[in-house]
Amino acid sequence: MQPVRIVSRAEFSRVLGEARAETEALRTAMPELEVLEVVEAQLGFLAERTAAGAEPSAEDQAEVEVGPLAVRNFEDTRPAYATLLKELDYAFRRYGALP
Repeated sequence: MQPVRIVSRAEFSRVLGEARAETEALRTAMPELEVLEVVEAQLGFLAERTAAGAEPSAEDQAEVEVGPLAVRNFEDTRPAYATLLKELDYAFRRYGALP
């Protein structure tokens, strides 16, 4: 799988939907993996803070830790999923610059 490159708000929304679906599937397959609850909450926060074209505040951006969670928990076992999460983290931090 090629690395995801989020270059627009529309792409951010699409990748966020993909990551949320993947997280839900993983939670169903591995309910014992508690970190997925945190990831799910973080993805919900991203969706809430960017709904209807809203731009997240600096405080909102500072609260997101889905990228570090991806590296610590999924980089070795689910690299494609980790890439989605890292890209979302990065794009959220620069959301205001996305067209």
